[in-house]
Amino acid sequence: MKALLFYTSAGHGHRKAAEAIAKALLEHGSGKQDIILKDALELAPAFVRNGYLSYYFYSVKHVPKFWGWNYEQTDRGLAYHLTFPVRSMFNRLIGGRVLAEIDRQKPDVVVNTHFFAAELLARAKREGRISAHLMTVITDMFPHRFWINRGTDS
Repeated sequence: MKALLFYTSAGHGHRKAAEAIAKALLEHGSGKQDIILKDALELAPAFVRNGYLSYYFYSVKHVPKFWGWNYEQTDRGLAYHLTFPVRSMFNRLIGGRVLAEIDRQKPDVVVNTHFFAAELLARAKREGRISAHLMTVITDMFPHRFWINRGTDS
């Protein structure tokens, strides 16, 4: 079984979760050549990657209450439904290389430990663009609506 694990470098938890999953797969008989760890942000355009990471690290360090408020607001009904179409369209615009990586690697299973690739790939799965088993591992302390995507298998 070939597994592709997408994380992001926004914080360390997303990557650490993906590494723990890779380690577990190795311990249960998967070959090292069948486990691919990829930073989904590394596949996004540089201006998006740098902007997102700068915003994230600055907010968490210098204005954590704003970060928390933003997290809470975008998890609520109206704010979520107003921002989702824009976020989804943006993910499609910047996610071409993530989808190309799926085509290139041809994994049997894709595990996402960040919501960027999770949303993008769930849409692609619903559209029939990918057939791999699609999994999302929530790495936030509290589940956020960003993590829930129709098209995810588990």
